[in-house]
Amino acid sequence: MLDPEKLTGFEAGADWRSRHLSFSATGYWNRISGAIVNEMCELLDGGGSVENLDAAARGG
Repeated sequence: MLDPEKLTGFEAGADWRSRHLSFSATGYWNRISGAIVNEMCELLDGGGSVENLDAAARGG
């Protein structure tokens, strides 16, 4: 049986404007625990299985 995925993350942004220019920036970070992935396997009749990963992190 699969465990539920859990997500921890944040997002922050800033805007700056003058009479002639504007600037916006945003950053984020996410960490997912127990991500559910589809694992393909040609040896199985169904073509694959699903399982939980330990963790994955993404940012930008």
